[in-house]
Amino acid sequence: MKTETGGCAFPRPYSYDDSLDVVHYAQPGMQLRDYIAINAMPSIMSSLHPDMIFQDDTPDNVATMSYLFADAMLRARK
Repeated sequence: MKTETGGCAFPRPYSYDDSLDVVHYAQPGMQLRDYIAINAMPSIMSSLHPDMIFQDDTPDNVATMSYLFADAMLRARK
């Protein structure tokens, strides 16, 4: 099963600046799914009780929750 990534969040096309004689090579940017998960993580972390962080809510669980939110947002776009 392929995971929907939402495409690129911040792609940059190839460009050339004549005035500076500088080439800006194309970059695909990060995946939108990763961008959403990264932005969801602080809210998830702030909702956890300080004594419980890294006991019941391990970093792996917080990361999983972040991607669950990202996946839900991508589904809502359809």
